[in-house]
Formats: sequence, C-alpha cells, structure tokens
Amino acid sequence: MPRALHGIESTAMKKLSACLLAILTVCAGFSQSALADHAQATLLADVSSIKPGTPFMMGIKINIDAGYHIYWKNPGDSGIATDVKLTLPDGFKSGDLLFPLPSRLEFPGPVVNFGYTNSVMLMVQVTPPKDLPVGKSVTISSAATWLVCDENNCIPGSGNLSVDLPVTDTAIPANSDDFKDWIGKLPVTEDPTDIASVSKSLSLTNGNGQASVDIGWKKIPSDLQFFPGALKTGDVSNVQLSNTGDSTKLRFDLKSFKGDEPVTGLLTFTSAAGNKVGIEIAIPAGSPKK
Repeated sequence: MPRALHGIESTAMKKLSACLLAILTVCAGFSQSALADHAQATLLADVSSIKPGTPFMMGIKINIDAGYHIYWKNPGDSGIATDVKLTLPDGFKSGDLLFPLPSRLEFPGPVVNFGYTNSVMLMVQVTPPKDLPVGKSVTISSAATWLVCDENNCIPGSGNLSVDLPVTDTAIPANSDDFKDWIGKLPVTEDPTDIASVSKSLSLTNGNGQASVDIGWKKIPSDLQFFPGALKTGDVSNVQLSNTGDSTKLRFDLKSFKGDEPVTGLLTFTSAAGNKVGIEIAIPAGSPKK
C-alpha cells in the first residue's frame, strides 16, 4: 500500500499543529500516562514485580477521542503507522510489537485506512535475564509515536513513558483485565477450529505479479476482510476475496516488489462461535503453491 499521505489527510497534513505533549508522573508502580491532542497513552505491565527469567508483557494503551482514529502497522491509503520502541536494562530481551486486529476506516476520495478508534493496546513480551538480582528495581522506558486523525485533520502525538518494577522471587500479576482483553484481540498464525486447509503461492516477474491464498473452511465464516501487511518496497493492489461453498479465494497484485521478505497480510472474520478472529498470512517471496 502507498505509504505517503494523500487525499483528505494529505491536505490536512499541511496544516499540522505542533504536537502537544504532557508527561505525567507515575501514578502507580506500573503505569504512566502521556496526554496529546485527542489521544492519551498509558504504559502498563502485566506484573507489578518481575521474577528473574520469567517473561512478562508491556503494553501501550492509547485511548482515542470520539471521531478520531490512529493507525495499524500498515496505515492503508494514507496515514502513518503507530510505533512503540522500548528501552530495556542490560540483559533484557523483547519480542516483536504486537498489534490487535484493526478495522477498515473508509473516507470520501475514496480513501481506505486501517486502524483503531476508541482505544487500542499495543503489546511487547519482555524477558528478564535469569541472573537478575532479587531485591533491586529496574526501569523500562518506551517511546511511542502515532498520528491521530478525524475526517479533516491530523495531529502527530508522542509519549516518552517509563515504569519502575521491583525484582522479587515471585512475579505479581497486575492490570489483568486489560491484558486479557487485548491479548484476546491479537491475530493468530493458524486456527484449526475454523480452518480445514490452506494453500498459498506467489508468482513474480521483475517484482510484479500476483499472490494467491486458498482456504478451506470447516464452516465458512462471515465478515471476511483482508488487510495487506506493510511492505518495505512495493505496493499491494486489486485485492479480491471470493467464496465458493466452504472455500475462500484471496488474490492480490504486487507491483515494484524488490525485497526478499515474506509478503504478509491479515485475514479477519467472524467465527462460527461469533468471535472476531484474525489469521496472519505469510507467503515467502517466490514460494511455490503448497
């Protein structure tokens, strides 16, 4: 997808106001907030103390004013992806930034964006070293950036947040409801509950071609939507979803694709149990059908 702002939001970007940022003090031992126009970010941990060698989750929860939105890792036709970077103590390791299922946001133009309204929490798993001394305290910092927009205006936002977490013999849970809710909205790599089979292929000539994904369902779901993943190079276009019986065909074109990274995307649907589910799809560059 094109990454440059255009259409409605490109006009608004010419009038962007300066980011208004207020860093607040730590309200509790495991949260801190930053206020910006039309969005408030809070840094949370799913523990109030950490145990050496035991992974835990960090989350940036962003509450968004009514009528505004922020963006998924691929913003779509316009916008800027929301991003979070952690600064960790020596010996700590972190995983990838985890994005919950996005929504399609359609505007005149037509402009189709992928993002979030109301609220979202982006998460990262953190693993402390096994030899971390018990009795000390560690600081974890985050730098979050986002673009918050309504139909006519966009404002960049950011928050530099940190939390102090004591190291103990036992990890003590915290913010359990928030993390349970948002972890349940993350995509999965496969879903044997609903899917019977998956085959995929990618055919490219000089960076141009088509991706194909065929899915056989145990029972075909409703509300199927596809969200192309962000590409370092190239554009996705002409996305087509069609259903026949209990199978789905997904086709989309690739143009000017120069990289060797997998071509990724997210297929969302409402399952037979009535839950919104998202399945991550990754097709290695040049992969044969399988």
